Amino acid sequence: MEPLVPGCERPKPPIDMPAGEAEIWCSVVDSMPPGHFRQAMHGILRLYCAFEFGARTAVRDFLRLQATGNNREAERQAKLADRLASRAASLASKLRISPQSSKHRFSVEAAVRRTPMTRPWLDYDELPNGKFVLAAHLDETPSAHASVPRAG
Repeated sequence: MEPLVPGCERPKPPIDMPAGEAEIWCSVVDSMPPGHFRQAMHGILRLYCAFEFGARTAVRDFLRLQATGNNREAERQAKLADRLASRAASLASKLRISPQSSKHRFSVEAAVRRTPMTRPWLDYDELPNGKFVLAAHLDETPSAHASVPRAG
């Protein structure tokens, strides 16, 4: 049972929402933490559900038409499904329900910058001070060569 905290409830689908869209609404709302969907987001969530349901329907129709050999109509349904899915994906990002949008852009960029760069084609040896140098330069003075920070 979830704690009852004001403003942290899960919104119910609108009463006038078609059943297929309401099912998507409930699935999305249940997949996010309580309080994720503020009142101001309900309109965008409703549009997302409509586009997502429309895209699923268009894909189903496309597959049916393709199986019957009606390629011209199947192509039209494929284009419709693509447009609807694209709009649904855009709204999912705005609602922060897609995997991509759940990560903050700057933290992802920082994680990429912090990832050690390894060059397996180069042979590095560790010096007593914890730095690494190219193995070919060990016979020379270590301070004369740029060292590579330790990975990990």
